[in-house]
Parts: sequence; structure tokens; C-alpha cells
Amino acid sequence: FHLFKTTRTVSATHMSPTPAEHGLEWAKRLLSDAAERKRLCKSEFDAVDADGSGSIDVEEVKDLIFDICGQMHIKLPKEEKVMELVSRCDKSHDGSLQFGEFATAFKVILQSCVHEADVEASAGKENTAPAEASKENVAPAQPKEQMEEKVAPAQPKDLLKPMEGVTDAMVMEKMQAGLEETLQERVNTRAYFLWLNGSPGTSKDHYFQALKTEMELLEKEEASS
Repeated sequence: FHLFKTTRTVSATHMSPTPAEHGLEWAKRLLSDAAERKRLCKSEFDAVDADGSGSIDVEEVKDLIFDICGQMHIKLPKEEKVMELVSRCDKSHDGSLQFGEFATAFKVILQSCVHEADVEASAGKENTAPAEASKENVAPAQPKEQMEEKVAPAQPKDLLKPMEGVTDAMVMEKMQAGLEETLQERVNTRAYFLWLNGSPGTSKDHYFQALKTEMELLEKEEASS
């Protein structure tokens, strides 16, 4: 099995004193550089796809992702979650991933690793902060009259009406028509994080909600342009 020789050789040249921190910076750099990420994915994918079939099975994908991230000292989610993501990227449901599907899975897992690292870092900072703020920093209580003056005035009823937005029927129509590659990648990423964060529903529910959210964001972008 391929042992990630290319990336190991390159990364060793830039190894920092703290491997975990180096790995996290490496992941962030890959996420910000699509061309570099694509080159890495292509190199590793081709090395595993020895027969040149253009696809590798999901078990090999999982092992390859663990191998890459392990070499870079990146903390991965639990194996079953990685396997779940890899399976979700298998859109043809044939037990294997083509290059584009593998690249999407790798990107989403990197995003998950960076997200988890940021969450842990934030939690660590909160734990080291003083339990209570100094009384000198506490703002003095304001008279009731002054507080009432700061209450925002009521908005006209017309402004409170919710936007029609994207309907479920529009989402279903989009799913049937097919998604372009960029949108597909964004939807897969959002759906994965819905599942990773324990959102209720099945994988189909997560995908549907992710697509609806992305369509709403696109609609807002178009309206503001």
C-alpha cells in the first residue's frame, strides 16, 4: 500500500519544532491553495490507483486519508466518521471513489480537522481565563430611564415580513437538474458538518438542508450584486 512518500519528503524540509502545529498550518495552506491541494490529491490518488481504472475503493480512500494525515500529525475524527464521509462522497454507490469524489472527501476532512483544532484552542483559552472579571471592569448599572432610551424602536410591519426565500420545491428541482462541481463541493461540505455536529435527520436530510442553505446564500449574493 502507498505510504505517502512524496508528501513526507516535501514536508520534512519544512518541519517545525511542534509537529501538530506544523500539520495544522499545512492543512490550512492546502485549504487556501486549491491548485496545491489538487496536485497532492492527484499524486496520491494515482499512486493508489495502480491499475489506472480511475477509481479506488472506499476502504483504500479511508486508509489513504489516515496515512496522509497521520504523516502530518493531524488529529482526525473517529474512524467511523471518516468512513461515513467517504461513503457519502460515493455518489454512484458502487463502493469506489473517482478522483473528484476523493478530492472532495479529502478537502472536507481537512476542514473538519482545522475546525476541531480551532474549537479545542478556543476551549483552552476559555479555561485559562479568570473565572470572574475584576469588579473594576464591571460597567456601572444604568438608570432605568437610560436603558429604556436604548431600546430599538419598533420596526414597521412590512419590514418584519420574512423573505420568501428558497422553497423545498426549488431545492428538489435543483437536485433533479444536477449541481455544478463548485456547488456540489460546497453542499457536501455543509452536509458533512451538519452530520458531524449531530444535527437531527438522515444523510438525505442533511444534504437537502445543505443544498437549501447554499441556494439561499447564492440568492442573497445575486440580490446584493
